[in-house]
Amino acid sequence: MVKNSGFIYYCPIADLTGGYVERKRIAAEMTAGVARAENNFKIAQFEEKSRGCMQAEQNDADYDLLVLKNRDKTLMDEVIILFFLELFVCHFMSNIVTLLTFRSFS
Repeated sequence: MVKNSGFIYYCPIADLTGGYVERKRIAAEMTAGVARAENNFKIAQFEEKSRGCMQAEQNDADYDLLVLKNRDKTLMDEVIILFFLELFVCHFMSNIVTLLTFRSFS
């Protein structure tokens, strides 16, 4: 509809082009809205993965601190280290003894 000097008359060409332009504008807005929603969804996914990684790292750090606290109260680590050190030394003991006896007689 076109308004001309107080008279309103129906113009089908203007109505078709106006409707087409309006439909194109609405389609462009919808496309932009869909793209914006997809980007927001991707950002939310990335933030969730980041939050999950941070939570996993925090849990690991908390567990490590708990293990260190518990380790202070026991002597088991020192016992295990001494046991394997004795095994290592005893393995080479026969070579050390023969080396020392050979040098003492020379």
